[in-house]
Amino acid sequence: MRFLSFIFAIIVSISSVPSAFAENYVTMYASDGRTLSVAESEVALYGSVGWYEHIYDVVVSMYDKDGVLHTVYTDDALQKLKEGYTYAKSETTELMFSDDGRFIYVPHAQVGAYMSVNWYRGGGKLDPSRPMVAITYDDGPAKYTDSILDCLEKYGARATFFVQGQSVPKYPGAVKRAVSIGCEIGNHTQNHANLSKLNSSEISAQLTDTNNAVYNITGVYPKLFRPPYGAYNKTVLEAAKMPAIMWSVDTLDWKTRNAAKTLESVKKSVRDGSIILMHDIHAPTAEAAESVIKYLLKQGYQLVTVSELLDARCGGAAAGKAYGNGY
Repeated sequence: MRFLSFIFAIIVSISSVPSAFAENYVTMYASDGRTLSVAESEVALYGSVGWYEHIYDVVVSMYDKDGVLHTVYTDDALQKLKEGYTYAKSETTELMFSDDGRFIYVPHAQVGAYMSVNWYRGGGKLDPSRPMVAITYDDGPAKYTDSILDCLEKYGARATFFVQGQSVPKYPGAVKRAVSIGCEIGNHTQNHANLSKLNSSEISAQLTDTNNAVYNITGVYPKLFRPPYGAYNKTVLEAAKMPAIMWSVDTLDWKTRNAAKTLESVKKSVRDGSIILMHDIHAPTAEAAESVIKYLLKQGYQLVTVSELLDARCGGAAAGKAYGNGY
């Protein structure tokens, strides 16, 4: 009897020792709401076919039209946007995006953790200690402006639009929308006039008419102007009574009319403090907008307005002076 008890004790002891061949299982998530229990050794395999280890990789927070907050699977987010939902944001969260087009608002304290697993910061509140650039668009508003605004709004980014006064009444919605999402409206004269060939009163009329056109739509007067063709002289600076804004990165988008070449121009020349020149009257420029915005954000740049850039780096912009960068 004692012998049998001894054998039983040995069997119990052996069965209580973890097997060297036992394997842990983890729950994985799909962007359509499915879940799956997977052996740890197979996590990478499932990850390669669209499964994720963390629930926050497959959901976004969204508000419905009544302001009620929902957690939505990413596969459903586009439909929810069409139904009037918006991505959730607050003073305590920051917009982030992934390479495959997913978006989520993340508490500030978790931004580093998300960046470590290949999420990138979108736009947000300006941090003067971080690199920044100002994207600018000339000659609009035009029929392509809204698609550029779509991209800016999607990534929480801002830009500055130097508009022609004669075009503002044709696209009032685009101008108003630009201001509503935090973009800046600058003055590009009434009809793309070469200001360096005009006298003081003519210069003043070109800029005043455009300022008034913008104010009539937005209730805000432009604070900056960009001389068409980059042409200015002492008379222009004195008559304008506003800071003149030039550029440090010329994409030549007006010449190449090619989205890929526009992006390459940005990649080649951008640096902290750059002011980037593009034109929202060309379809390829609008096509390049998302790739340019994503590239800059993934490089760690904040996408800010010209005024924000110059306020942060130059102590502001003064009338009678010209600025081409925020170095």
